[in-house]
Amino acid sequence: MSNSRGWSLLEVLIAVTVAAVAGGLIINLLVSSGKLFVDQSAQISQGLSLNQTQLELTELIKSSSGIVSQYPTQGTPQYITDQNTLVVKLPGITSSGDVTDIFFDYAVIEADFEKPAILRKQIFKDSQSFRKTENKVLSVNLKSLSFSYLDINNNAVTPDQALRVSFVINLSTKSGFSEKESSGSGTVNLKNI
Repeated sequence: MSNSRGWSLLEVLIAVTVAAVAGGLIINLLVSSGKLFVDQSAQISQGLSLNQTQLELTELIKSSSGIVSQYPTQGTPQYITDQNTLVVKLPGITSSGDVTDIFFDYAVIEADFEKPAILRKQIFKDSQSFRKTENKVLSVNLKSLSFSYLDINNNAVTPDQALRVSFVINLSTKSGFSEKESSGSGTVNLKNI
């Protein structure tokens, strides 16, 4: 004969308690790993953005024919080269795709006026040039950007006398209640060096 007596109240309470503790641990583990995944994803994304921004800045400076004090070069300036803004002239592109020093295009790197966390690269082409105009967002989490203008011996000079440009970029992203920061820097010779 079998004993068909059910579970006692104490056995049910123990089973429910064990299940609740195990469920709580599993939920805590899932939440922690999800937060870690979001944090790591944000750091990777920010690192990629920083690397791409440094590469764009380096290539732009290397390919430039010099730094100009303002754009447009005549009349009322829309952009002025200073510690936070870089204006360079680029050799124009002919209809056959060749580079020429007969006319120039201009490029501007600066934080967006209305949304300072956005770093922009803009290219303004000469009417004779076949280069495409550009208004590219390099980063959406800019904290600060600064340029230094240097001579060949790394002494500070005015932008129009510079043979090298040094830059420091700081990016910052909020992730939950914390803020993740990363920074990069470089010193790049102008094309004519």
